Amino acid sequence: MRFSLNLPGLFPGLSPEEAFRIMQQYRFDTLETWMLADADVPALRSAMETFGMKLSAFCPSFFILNDPDRRGEYEAALIRALRTVPMYEVIGRAIRDYAPRAWVLNYTNPMTICVKTLYDV
Repeated sequence: MRFSLNLPGLFPGLSPEEAFRIMQQYRFDTLETWMLADADVPALRSAMETFGMKLSAFCPSFFILNDPDRRGEYEAALIRALRTVPMYEVIGRAIRDYAPRAWVLNYTNPMTICVKTLYDV
C-alpha cells in the first residue's frame, strides 16, 4: 500500500520543491493534488522527477454541478473521467486473475466510475 500526501492541502503556498523536501524527510514519495488545471504542470513534473515523486491522484478541475452556466465544464470533465474505464478494466482483470481474494481500496477520482468498473469486471 502506498500512502500519499495532498500537496495543496498540506503545503499551501510552498513550491513543489519545498513541499517535496519536507515529504522526503518523513519518507513519503507519493503525492496527490487538486486543481491540476491551475497548476504549473511542467514545474510540477520537473520537481517530481528531481525528487523521485509519484503522483497518485489529482482533480483536473472543480465546478458546481447545479450551475447551468458551467454545464459544459461538467460534460468535459465527465468525458475525461470516462477515459479511466479501460485502464480500470485491465486492473480489475489482473486482480481477478492473480489475487481474487484481494481487497481494493480506491481513493482515486473519479471514484464512482473506477469502483463500478472494478465490480463490472
